[in-house]
Amino acid sequence: MLSSWTTLASLVLLATQAAATPLVSRQAVNLNVPTTWRSPTTTRTRANRIAISKNAVNRMIQYKNGHSNQNVGNMNYWPSANVWTEVVMHDFQAGTRDFIGTTLDAVGDTFGQYPNFRHNDWNDDTLWWQFAAIYQFRAYGDNMALTWARASWDFVTRYQITGTSGNGKNFSWPSQCRSKSNMGGVFWKLTASDTYVNAITTALYMASSAHLHDLTGEGKYLTAATNARNYIRNHLINGAGLVQDGMNIQSCAITDWVFTYNQGKYIEALAVLYGKTGRTEYLDEAVNIAALSMKQSSFQGTDGVITEGQRTPYSENDDARNFKGIYLRGLAVLYRRAPANHQIRNLIRAYINVQANALIDLASDNASNPIHYAVPWKGPRNSGNHPWGQLAALDALSVFVHVNN
Repeated sequence: MLSSWTTLASLVLLATQAAATPLVSRQAVNLNVPTTWRSPTTTRTRANRIAISKNAVNRMIQYKNGHSNQNVGNMNYWPSANVWTEVVMHDFQAGTRDFIGTTLDAVGDTFGQYPNFRHNDWNDDTLWWQFAAIYQFRAYGDNMALTWARASWDFVTRYQITGTSGNGKNFSWPSQCRSKSNMGGVFWKLTASDTYVNAITTALYMASSAHLHDLTGEGKYLTAATNARNYIRNHLINGAGLVQDGMNIQSCAITDWVFTYNQGKYIEALAVLYGKTGRTEYLDEAVNIAALSMKQSSFQGTDGVITEGQRTPYSENDDARNFKGIYLRGLAVLYRRAPANHQIRNLIRAYINVQANALIDLASDNASNPIHYAVPWKGPRNSGNHPWGQLAALDALSVFVHVNN
């Protein structure tokens, strides 16, 4: 969830057509690396990149001092889930096990306090913690983490639309909007009267289902992922080919805000589905959205450095600070799952290098020995040390390790 609708509205990045329209064709997408991008390559060794990422993780963990695992650095429940996810992702990308005890303790503590990871009425918050468990299993092979992930999926599945009523709601809704099926979307909130079926909850659930199908081979997960994908394709892809925020399931009204993290989780879900099934339609769509979003002017300038989530004052705790890190994580999954698609891999590598180089050169406390990172990735570096600035940087630095192997 976002901390408030007021915060969300202040961060709207792109107003697009209210009605969902077909995807921009793949042929229209330019996969070349723009010549205007800042520092799209690196000469840093793998060992140096791992050290930079690990130093950032250690600084992030210090923000837990005096706080719970669910409130790291006084951040909310779902950004705290991403803290532990991103710590795990350092180990996953680096091929290490440096933080296995720390992360398993944090996620296990949360599942113990909040069964199924449900702490509030937002399904996306539950799913963010579930992803910490999924990535723990991928990084460390811990079977308990997979058990937690499966249990959490079972809980959220109750809120995936399969008809025109139910799902714990006290109202009914049409079977179609704009002559397209509403099946497969996932309600944002458990609240009986809430009508919003949004992209991040549905994409998280789709990606969760794709990962669990990949890990277990069970068909129920593939069915759930496919249905979630159909909802997003039917209703939430705008005329620019990007994922919009959500839809009121009763009125069919689209909320046309566009954020990086919606693109990232959808790309991740598609990439995992492609990797497991080999169906090129998943790869084509993931490549399409990835290429379009990496060149979307509302996300970054001509230098390629992401500017989303940088409203002032930087000292203000704002959930949207973390969107861009989640986006890069999704791009890195596509990079990993599409080894034969050299064009998209080259574009993703260049884009991630742009972000990491900007962080180190312009936003770190010391470019020679970076530890802490500011909220704005283009600096100034003296704009303050805040946990939400550090959190967004972790994903960029861990995927910086992987894409330059």
